[in-house]
Amino acid sequence: MPNMLLVGNGAREHAIAEAISRSPQNPRLFSFMKANNPGIASLSEKIQPGSYAD
Repeated sequence: MPNMLLVGNGAREHAIAEAISRSPQNPRLFSFMKANNPGIASLSEKIQPGSYAD
C-alpha cells in the first residue's frame, strides 16, 4: 500500500485525490493544504493545514 502526499486545496487537487482514491493499489492519501477543502479532507487519511512557503 503506497503512501501519497497531495499538496494543494483546489478543484484540480480534488480531482487528483478522487483518482487516487479509485486506484486498485489502495494508496494511503495524506494532504497538505493552505485552506481546508472538505472534499479532499474526506478522501484523505490525514490532513495538515499550513503555508506553502514553510
